[in-house]
Amino acid sequence: MSAREDKTRRGLSRVLAGIDVASEFVGRGCRYLILFVFAIVMYDVTMRYVFNAATVWATEIATYLFGAFAALSGAYVLKYDGHVRMDVLYSRLSRRKRAVLDSCTSAAFFLFMAVVVHLGFQRALAATLRFERSGSTFNSPLWPFLWVIPVGAALLGLQGIATLVRNVRLALFGKESE
Repeated sequence: MSAREDKTRRGLSRVLAGIDVASEFVGRGCRYLILFVFAIVMYDVTMRYVFNAATVWATEIATYLFGAFAALSGAYVLKYDGHVRMDVLYSRLSRRKRAVLDSCTSAAFFLFMAVVVHLGFQRALAATLRFERSGSTFNSPLWPFLWVIPVGAALLGLQGIATLVRNVRLALFGKESE
């Protein structure tokens, strides 16, 4: 391997590691969102059934935080290959054949992520510029929660790129990448 190829390989490995670090950081941070959701729901249940004083905001905020959890944790789950799939034939394939299959199906994944990022960005930007609110009794601002959609999809797309590169390396060379 020439020095230039080695430098390129090391650079790509650093980029992939950077994507992994971002997915790990955001994914681990998402666990705190679940704690907030749990605390809000417990507070709401306690206020409603113990003190007979229902909250106006708790259900709405808990729903938005859970949505943020779902949108932002996707890259972390992909990094650890934890997404649900139909496993009837897939599990019987060798790791290399699975990498070939995953590489072939990644076009649909990237198309979907591009659409979600594009439409999510347009929707979040419009809501931000209009100072859009939920319209509920609590009437919370929507823009912070809408921005989570394109950000989460972009992170998932980046982790998808890292996964694709690793799968292509495995499919072509028969060994896991660094």
